[in-house]
Amino acid sequence: MAFLPLWIVWDRVPVAPQSALTHTAGPALLAHIGAYVAAYPWILHHATAAGVQAGASALLLLSLLYSLPLMAGGALVLQNRAGAGIAVWVGAWMLVDLVVQRGPWAFPWVLGAHAVVDSPGAYTLVRLGGTVALTAGIGALHAGAFWLYRAFPLTVASMRRAVRLWGRPLRGALLLMLLLGGLLALYGLTMPASTSMPTAPATVWAVQPNVPPTTWAQADADTRRDRLQTLTETALDTAATAPNLIVWPETALHPPDTTGMQALTTRWRTTLLTGAVLSGTASGAVTNAVLLYTPNAPVRRYDKHHLVPFAEAVPGASWWRALNRFAMEGDRDRVYMPGPGATAWTQAPVPVVPLVCFESLASPFLAALGSDLTRTRGLITIAQTGWWQRAQPARQHVQYSRLRAMETGRPLLVASVSGPTTLVAPSGAATPLASYDTEAVVSVQWPDPHPPGLYVRTAPYTDIAWTAIALLLVRVPARLSS
Repeated sequence: MAFLPLWIVWDRVPVAPQSALTHTAGPALLAHIGAYVAAYPWILHHATAAGVQAGASALLLLSLLYSLPLMAGGALVLQNRAGAGIAVWVGAWMLVDLVVQRGPWAFPWVLGAHAVVDSPGAYTLVRLGGTVALTAGIGALHAGAFWLYRAFPLTVASMRRAVRLWGRPLRGALLLMLLLGGLLALYGLTMPASTSMPTAPATVWAVQPNVPPTTWAQADADTRRDRLQTLTETALDTAATAPNLIVWPETALHPPDTTGMQALTTRWRTTLLTGAVLSGTASGAVTNAVLLYTPNAPVRRYDKHHLVPFAEAVPGASWWRALNRFAMEGDRDRVYMPGPGATAWTQAPVPVVPLVCFESLASPFLAALGSDLTRTRGLITIAQTGWWQRAQPARQHVQYSRLRAMETGRPLLVASVSGPTTLVAPSGAATPLASYDTEAVVSVQWPDPHPPGLYVRTAPYTDIAWTAIALLLVRVPARLSS
């Protein structure tokens, strides 16, 4: 409800239509910058100065983008068209949320705020309508609170008059809200426990080598592989049985030794999922990839599709080179290429969907898998969140992962180089397995999946419906009030 005070101030100070945007642009931009600085202070904790620059560039652009709906809605409120202003703001906000989850500009950092809401109602909304459903819910809360402020000024006389005039309708509305809220809570509380899909038991190991990010980035392929191999074989020597799947973190192999790795998994008698840096199709280009080694089977490969804007790729730089100034400085000879899209390894010994770090943020990305998703047992995200050391982003990354687990009904494992390694249940409950700055090989009894939520089952029609609703909110109230 952080923006409600702005609406109240704008409502009290009506101005001429031609100067409305002048009065809303500055406060809207400052409100978003202030909110993001408070929510994402870890930007300044990046291990490198280049990382600070890339993160600050992204937050500045997000502040500008999300300020536009607030400016447009506030301009209408200043013209004494409060209802239309709130509707335009909520609708445009939903449109921005839909846009930032797609394409090369996909950067849905702000949607992570929804993930901190830990309630049965939030679980239900995410499964029914995706993260945009939570945006609509937050907008509706603002609209309801602002309507109460406009309808019932806080004076004793006005409150008595409001009770006389609106007592019966208000009681009916409150009863209806309580009933709907109770149904949502009951649905959210009972659904996770009653819809598990029994599957054969599976054990998964996640290897966390705990190497500082700058050291990991500069280490050669043999150094990374030897450390991971030593940790894995030490654990195998003391285990009664080998796991069904072993997970190594992001960029573990660079480049991979396919013959040697196949021989290792054959000797270990298990499957290995690992990050790797592979050569792309263009000269000098590489992909941030995931490989799946299975004894006596072809190697499966997935190339990261959603590249991190201003770190791994600069959207729009091909037609406006000036955007490169906002990029993270690094090896100019290395150009990351995006992969073709999400994939589901349905025929693997443990059927999973591989994700690479940032891809945990984008909701439509997984929804595009369709029926292939239902034939998997979970999601595995390999990452390197140690760039921010002990700051907030690793925990926020797990929060994003909670949304993906709830939407898809799949358990999700976050396996990081420096930690924390975390298992997220289909209900969204997150269990830390290994903390930050800890060397560990953790064993996980893989949970049973749940059926995917309505949002995933009906994609992309759910987002099309949200787009239509958002456009109606933007256009219809403004036309009616004018």
